[in-house]
Amino acid sequence: MAPASSWGARSQETNQYFEMVLEWKHHTHAGNSGVFLWCPEEAFIDLPPGKLPRSGIEVQVLDLGYEENWEQSKMFRSDWFTSHGDCVGDPQGLARRCTSGDRVQLVLPP
Repeated sequence: MAPASSWGARSQETNQYFEMVLEWKHHTHAGNSGVFLWCPEEAFIDLPPGKLPRSGIEVQVLDLGYEENWEQSKMFRSDWFTSHGDCVGDPQGLARRCTSGDRVQLVLPP
């Protein structure tokens, strides 16, 4: 399903260490959003509007209904994602879990 709207923002400078706090609200059941981090400059060369970068790491933001829909359509639980704040590929525990369901904090230490 194509997103109803897409937008992006980029910093003017390159950051190695940063703290990013996101708050969001999905306006539909089973909403799916994401934020790209650590994208090299080449990922944006000749990138058409509305298209995703060709490389980088995407932090996926799923509404709880996304997992519910998956389980109903596949008739089994997902073994590769949840919508409860898991961080795939975060062996150092850099992402801090928040229980409110609409906030995540990612801290990269110096």
